[in-house]
Amino acid sequence: MGAWRFSDGVAVEHWELSDGPTWDEFFLAGDPGTFTGSAEEFWTHGV
Repeated sequence: MGAWRFSDGVAVEHWELSDGPTWDEFFLAGDPGTFTGSAEEFWTHGV
């Protein structure tokens, strides 16, 4: 699923959203230096 943010009728941001743990772990693995917890910890407590 995708989410869009519009400003003055123009799409200015887009996010791809999924609620699966595998998807979350994939994205967190892209920057292991800044966060080393689980995907659930990241999304519920932030960085």
